[in-house]
Amino acid sequence: MSKFYTVGNMLSFIGGGIAIKGCLARFVYASLYRRHMLALHGPIKGLLLIGLNGMQSWLRPQLKLW
Repeated sequence: MSKFYTVGNMLSFIGGGIAIKGCLARFVYASLYRRHMLALHGPIKGLLLIGLNGMQSWLRPQLKLW
């Protein structure tokens, strides 16, 4: 998902659905991804992977130079 502009559509199976944009869409996408990680790996390993992913965002450069 892009940092700049994110768009999502919730409940699209009901009909028109609800369009969400911006920071709210990024938050919903990130929380859905984290819930998926917890369900896939279990609570202990899932929390460890989520924590390591958060630390990588501090350590990785913002721009890939290679």
